[in-house]
Amino acid sequence: VRMFHPTTLEYVCTLPKPPPFQPPGGKAAPQPAAWPDAIAVTLTQDSQRAICAFSDRSLLVWDVRDPAKICRCRALHAHSSSVWDVEFASEEACAAAGVPPGSFFSCSSDGT
Repeated sequence: VRMFHPTTLEYVCTLPKPPPFQPPGGKAAPQPAAWPDAIAVTLTQDSQRAICAFSDRSLLVWDVRDPAKICRCRALHAHSSSVWDVEFASEEACAAAGVPPGSFFSCSSDGT
């Protein structure tokens, strides 16, 4: 996932790759690493965090305040089927719903 400046379209940075696919269960024969595809990406309103949904059903939250020091804040593997989209809630929506600031929503074909 590459980030660009919104007005100049100047290249800013590339997010680190997620962990490679691993077969479920036991060990498999060694194979070249394969990384999941990014399905959806969104930024917080203050542009401090990005969340990426990947084809392996994982969601990764990145701290992108300093493009030279991007770090992963969270890795979530809660969906049992394909993730379609992710979106951070506004501070007002979080306050109204009684959830912590920075909360986000995801939608998936698993019905959640």
